[in-house]
Amino acid sequence: MKNVNIEYWKKLETGSSKINCDGAFEENSGAAAIKIIMRDEHGSIIDGVAKEVSVLFGVESEALAVKEAVSLAVRRSLDSVTIETDSAIVQQSIGNYPKENVRDWRIVPIIQDIKASLNSFTAPNLRWVSRKANIAANWVAVNTRKKKLMPLILKNCLGIVHSLSNNFN
Repeated sequence: MKNVNIEYWKKLETGSSKINCDGAFEENSGAAAIKIIMRDEHGSIIDGVAKEVSVLFGVESEALAVKEAVSLAVRRSLDSVTIETDSAIVQQSIGNYPKENVRDWRIVPIIQDIKASLNSFTAPNLRWVSRKANIAANWVAVNTRKKKLMPLILKNCLGIVHSLSNNFN
């Protein structure tokens, strides 16, 4: 029998929020989109963003997703927030900047913006998660990129996203 690692959503501390973010990029067409899903301490989806973005490389869509997640947390004046991305390159670049070089030169300006925004938080928590743990954000980002979901109807898709979130986050 195949060993399957399934990651489930873990309850947060009271007053905390978690934001999962993801970027999707199709190299052949250049189409790209980002998705952000914000949950409260109970796992209920309380906000989100899905939109197309203009980039040249996939890593840029991943970095823009984190930037949008941080911006959402700043707009909502969150004190305690965990932001999760499935892009190790983006997460490591943010953690290392400016002590070491950003892992991909194409995202340096985006990483600079993210680091400046993270200064709004006392103890920002940005962590890498596997794609399996980020499946809800990935599903919406990919389908927004494919134009199967219009960003404006995100609220109508929350039932599907919530179902995916309960199973994998």
